[in-house]
Amino acid sequence: MASAKADLTFDYVVIGAGSAGCVAASRLSENPEVSVLLLEAGGSNQTYAVQQPLVTLAGLQNSKFDWAFRSEPQGQQNGRVAHWPRGKCLGGSSSINYMLYVRGDKRNYDQWAREFGCEGWSYEEVLPFFKKSESLTRSKMMDSSYHDAKTHGFEGPLKVTDLGDPKYKFPAKHTSECFVAACEEHGIQGPRDFNGAEQDGAGMAQVTVCDGKRVDTASAFLFATGAMKRSNLTVLTHAHVEQIVIENGTAIGVRFKSGKHSAATLKSDAVPSRFAGARHEVVLSAGAVGTPQLLMLSGVGPREELQKHGIACVSDLPVGENLSDHLLIPIEYAIEKHIPSFSGSGSEVLRGFYDYYSKRNGTFAAPLVTAMAFFRSGVRPEEDGNDVQIHFCPYAFNDKKVLRDNLGYDTSQPRYKDLGPPARVMFIPTAIRPRSKGSVKLRSASAFDSPVIDPKYLDHDDDLRMLTACYRKCIELAEKSTAFKNHLGARTVNEDSAYAPNSDEYIEEEIRNCSLTIYHPVGTAKMGRVDDPNTVVDAKTLKVKGVRNLRVADASVFPEVPSGNTNAPAIMVGERVADMISKSTTASQEFQA
Repeated sequence: MASAKADLTFDYVVIGAGSAGCVAASRLSENPEVSVLLLEAGGSNQTYAVQQPLVTLAGLQNSKFDWAFRSEPQGQQNGRVAHWPRGKCLGGSSSINYMLYVRGDKRNYDQWAREFGCEGWSYEEVLPFFKKSESLTRSKMMDSSYHDAKTHGFEGPLKVTDLGDPKYKFPAKHTSECFVAACEEHGIQGPRDFNGAEQDGAGMAQVTVCDGKRVDTASAFLFATGAMKRSNLTVLTHAHVEQIVIENGTAIGVRFKSGKHSAATLKSDAVPSRFAGARHEVVLSAGAVGTPQLLMLSGVGPREELQKHGIACVSDLPVGENLSDHLLIPIEYAIEKHIPSFSGSGSEVLRGFYDYYSKRNGTFAAPLVTAMAFFRSGVRPEEDGNDVQIHFCPYAFNDKKVLRDNLGYDTSQPRYKDLGPPARVMFIPTAIRPRSKGSVKLRSASAFDSPVIDPKYLDHDDDLRMLTACYRKCIELAEKSTAFKNHLGARTVNEDSAYAPNSDEYIEEEIRNCSLTIYHPVGTAKMGRVDDPNTVVDAKTLKVKGVRNLRVADASVFPEVPSGNTNAPAIMVGERVADMISKSTTASQEFQA
C-alpha cells in the first residue's frame, strides 16, 4: 500500500481495548510526553449490563458486547460447533467474562522460560507485573495471614476480592465452603490461596469484583485511574481496524473504519477507510482470534495461507497456529431442600435485589463461580504444573435458551426435557493443560468476515484422560465426602445413555457430547526465541519477527495455555509491554542525549 496521509498521528497506536490493550494504553499514557491512540471495534462498557456480576451475565453473550464467533465442527465432539464469545467493547473479554482472577501455576512460567525460550518470563520475573496491577481488597474480618503479602499487590488499579472474606455473604456460601472442605478430605489442600506461591489446592474464588460491580480493565485502567481524561490519550470506539499498514518492513500505522455499522456495511464502500499514523510503534492487542487475523490481513503469516487470499507476504511466520484452549464438562447435583440455596424463585430474586441494592451483598453481588480447586491428574508430568481444575458453582442453569444460545446445546434432545430440580450445584471439571492444538485462519481477505476457528478439541487422547480423571474426582467429592453428607442429592445423568453413569464409557460419551470451551484461547502468535521457526514474537521485546515497530501484547503470545483462567495473565502482558516500551524509550532518549 502506498503511503497514506494520516487522518490522525500519534506516537503509539494500540489496537484493541481488551484485557491487555486497556492496560498498555493506560500505562503508556502515564508519560505526558507521548501521545497514545486506543482503537476499539465495540462501544462503551459503562453500563449496568456489564457491571452487574451475575444477573445480566448470561445476556452478554450474543449481544452487542460479543463478537459471537463460532468454531468449525469438531470431529472429536460429534461434529458440534463451539460457541466462542469474545468481548467487543471497552474492556474486551474482561467485560463479559466470569470475573475469575487466576494467575496460573508458577511452574507454567518457569517452563515458558526454560523450554520455550521465553527469556524474562519466569515466575519470579512476571510476579512483579501481576502485583503491579492488583489491589487485593480485604475487610477487617479477613484473616490477614491467608494471603501471602509477597505474592499479592495492594495498590494497583485492578481491585480483586476473595469470596472467602467473611464480609461477603450469600445463601450458597456454606455450600461453596463445603466444596473446599470436601477437597481437603480427598487429597486437595484447602483452604488455599491459589494465587499464592503454590497454586495446588482449593479455595473460595478470587474475583475481579468490588462493591458488587465487575472490575474490567477499562473500568480499572481507563476510568478509575483518570486515564480517559488525559489529553495525550485518545480512545476511539466503533473503530474497526482493517489492516496494519507496513511499508518497507516497518509498521507505520493502521487503516480502520468508524461507526456503528453492520459487518456487511463496513465491508462495502459505503464507509470510507481512515488512516492513523504511528510515529513510534503499533501495539496489537486484539486477542487470540483478532490478533492473528489482523496480522495475516497485514501480510504477516504463513505465506501459503496468505497467497490463498491474494495477500502479499511481508513476513512468513506461523501466525494462527498453536491455538490452545481449556475445555470443561459440567456435572450437576441436586441440593437437599433444607440447605440454603438460590433456585431463582420470586422471593429469592426479590431478596437478592434487596441485599444487592441495600448492602452490595448477597447472591447478586458475586459471580457464578464461587470456589475452585487446582491439582494434577497424573497425565502430564509435574513440571507442566496443574493440569486439571474444578470450577464450583452453587447454582445451575435453568434456562433452555441459555443452554442453546450460549453453550450450543441441542435442547430438543430428550435429556433436556426436564432440567432437574431448581436448586442444584455444578461441579465443572476442566482440562487446563491440553495437548490438542488448533488454528485460526482467514476466511477471506476482509477484516469484516469472521476467521476460521478450529480448536481441534480432544484431538489428543491425553485431554480426554485429564477430563475423565477430573470428572471422577468430582463424583468422589460430591458422593463420598463428609462435608457434603446430607447436603447434596442425586446427580443429574443422561437417562437415555446406554452406559452405566459411573462407567468410563458413560463419562467419555458425556465429554464428547457436552464438553465446552471455557473461553481461554491462547497461543496464535507464539513468543519465544527469535531463531525458533515456530515463533511469531520475540519474547524479549514482544516485537513481531521481520517487522519493525510492531509488537503483540495479549494472550496470543502465550507459548502454552497456563494452568488457570487467562484474564490475569493477559493483564500481566499488558503491563509488560508498556514497561518494555517505556524502558526502550528512556534508553533511546539517554542515547540521543
